[in-house]
Amino acid sequence: MTKTNKKKTIKNDDKPWQFKLGNPGGPGRPEGAVSVVEAIKRKLNERYPDANKKTKRTYLDVLIAKIFEKSIQDGDVSMMKDVIDRVDGKPKQPLTGDPDQPLTIKMVSYSEDDKKNGDNDSV
Repeated sequence: MTKTNKKKTIKNDDKPWQFKLGNPGGPGRPEGAVSVVEAIKRKLNERYPDANKKTKRTYLDVLIAKIFEKSIQDGDVSMMKDVIDRVDGKPKQPLTGDPDQPLTIKMVSYSEDDKKNGDNDSV
């Protein structure tokens, strides 16, 4: 397939991995491909088969209960922080400094000799 552009002739048959003309987004997901994320979402919404048939808990309900249970019983602070971050979002970490001055970034590199000698003052 050869298309003529005003500036040059482009052959798409030579490089089948490149984007095709008129399709800047590429081929996309192949038809019939399975999305792992979609499969997980479907499973999380299914009813959890437990011994107590009266409850109608989903896998999502059980998963959330286990996360809270583990974080509290084990005192897992990292997991507690993750739960809070998912609910509230991570706190913003603003850059500080004079807003009227440009941000200065200092790059420092050390030679192998400096590292061996423990000399961290060299620039």
